[in-house]
Amino acid sequence: MNCLILFKSITYAQNAAIKLKAANINSYMIRTPVSLSGGGCGYSLRIKCKDLEAAKKILAKTGVSFISAFRINEQGKYCVI
Repeated sequence: MNCLILFKSITYAQNAAIKLKAANINSYMIRTPVSLSGGGCGYSLRIKCKDLEAAKKILAKTGVSFISAFRINEQGKYCVI
């Protein structure tokens, strides 16, 4: 199952992807879905949900802020974590 970590800009998402890669957590950058961004210009990282807690700790430790995190369920719907 996949999760999304939302960021306010591409720069934050790119920085987070670098930090996560250094910790051997794979991520894939996408535009934040409009249904989650409210029409803004945010970017998100898609990661495996099993890596979410470790990713949040790494981002906090390295000072990379994010907006929120969502789980993508089997029907493709987003659930706040």
